[in-house]
Amino acid sequence: MTRTAPLLLVVDDDAALAQGLASELEAQGYETVVAADGLQGFDVFSARQPDLVIWKGAPAPTADSVRVQVGALRRKLEPEPSRPRYIVTEPRIGYRFAAEPLA
Repeated sequence: MTRTAPLLLVVDDDAALAQGLASELEAQGYETVVAADGLQGFDVFSARQPDLVIWKGAPAPTADSVRVQVGALRRKLEPEPSRPRYIVTEPRIGYRFAAEPLA
């Protein structure tokens, strides 16, 4: 399935805030999906491969599990996990799956 708009994953335990942000982003032409916490966010990330992850707030206990899972994905997908080309960290934003590997 080809996307007509970038897919953004919004991860936040405040459902009203997450849905409000998703609605604003959809009004700007983005496709969105909302996850209630880091574990659900990882499941959505794995299944939908969003273009960008928006994660609100300070790291929560589930943030460590996301880092562990991203590390596991990198070990499976990346030729050199310490120099990721497919699952890229976006400072102050989250992780991004690069469909085309970075040079």
